Amino acid sequence: MAGVTESNEFQPTPQQTKMAELLANPDEIRSKEEICEAVGVTRTTLWRWEQKPEFRAYVNDLVSQYTDSAVPKAWRALINRMGNDTQAIKLFFELKNLYRDRKEITADITLKKLEDFF
Repeated sequence: MAGVTESNEFQPTPQQTKMAELLANPDEIRSKEEICEAVGVTRTTLWRWEQKPEFRAYVNDLVSQYTDSAVPKAWRALINRMGNDTQAIKLFFELKNLYRDRKEITADITLKKLEDFF
């Protein structure tokens, strides 16, 4: 049975591990119902797991691992796209924290003396 150890670390069951891996995998194209069948659990069981913050965090950690490995490819694609694409150039500089959208704010302020209120 899955649980939280004394060190507060989530310990997924083998079925939860398999389910999380399939849910996080960007190459997985099956529906949740099909994945449940492959893992050997009902859709209701998956729903209960998804309500638990520790299971969601576990899945999110796996998603982060997949996306971290894709960062170099995404950077190359963005850089290759920058030729004449101003949106790609802007995104590049935003991601590098080298671009700030500047907005001009104007205000009409009238100051009155405190005595004018009494």
